[in-house]
Amino acid sequence: MTVESVPSHEVVGVSDELEPQDMNPLQVFGRDLAEIRKARKITMKALGLAVGYSESYVSKVEAGEVKPSSRFVEGRDRVFGTGGMIGRNFQRMVTGVSPTWFAPFLTLEPQATRIRDYSTAFLTGLVQTPAYAEASFRGAHPHEAPDHIAARVEERMRRREILERPSPPLVWLVVHEAALRMIVGSSTVMADQLEYLVTLVEVPDVTLQVYPFQAAVPASGLPFTLLSMGGDTTYHYAESAGRGHIDDATDGVRHWTAVYERLCAEAEPPARSVRLITKIIEEYRT
Repeated sequence: MTVESVPSHEVVGVSDELEPQDMNPLQVFGRDLAEIRKARKITMKALGLAVGYSESYVSKVEAGEVKPSSRFVEGRDRVFGTGGMIGRNFQRMVTGVSPTWFAPFLTLEPQATRIRDYSTAFLTGLVQTPAYAEASFRGAHPHEAPDHIAARVEERMRRREILERPSPPLVWLVVHEAALRMIVGSSTVMADQLEYLVTLVEVPDVTLQVYPFQAAVPASGLPFTLLSMGGDTTYHYAESAGRGHIDDATDGVRHWTAVYERLCAEAEPPARSVRLITKIIEEYRT
């Protein structure tokens, strides 16, 4: 096979500014793929032609923005002559701490300048306490080893670091009252979690509204997140059974932005939301 040599100015998908410890598993995998490709002096376009995918798809995989298909991984092993090494690394990544379908979201969230989240049953991981996160993971993975649960919690807590930056993103949370009253772990865990929420809203960059039980039927029965990157780029993220979905299509983002605005309109104002949360904390403490 004849392949096009990679030009010296071609940039690896994952930013050179990121250190390995700051990358999620999908980004590390993509970086490794890019390094192998460049060492073989093959362009993204040529590789895409060789494995039957577009140059854009190759770029997104190497940037850690999409989970590669098994066919794509097998194709790279074949083109690079790596004897199944890429496939084995891919399988190790798939069985890692976070599901691979969640990795693209973990890539985008730290880059966002504005985060709007609607939570229904569980609070978004961005604002969870360690005890709340541990209880939610134990509920979802009852047979998992304690050290693996601890690794999951540690990774989730790293997401909170973006709130501690000198210039954090603007965060707007709409939380259904059901997520505040469903006991995750214990009453103590819930009280501590809600107290953490109250401390968060003392920061000017965080706004919180509670969607109360007595409000109108919500515009969405499912949780979702809008990640704005600055300019005109916004991503809509939602989950289904065992999958995460990211959409940046204009029509889809416009629709979910309108849904979020309706949720905000029906939810309690921030001050009344804090009073409601404080009341629920007192109920948990008694």
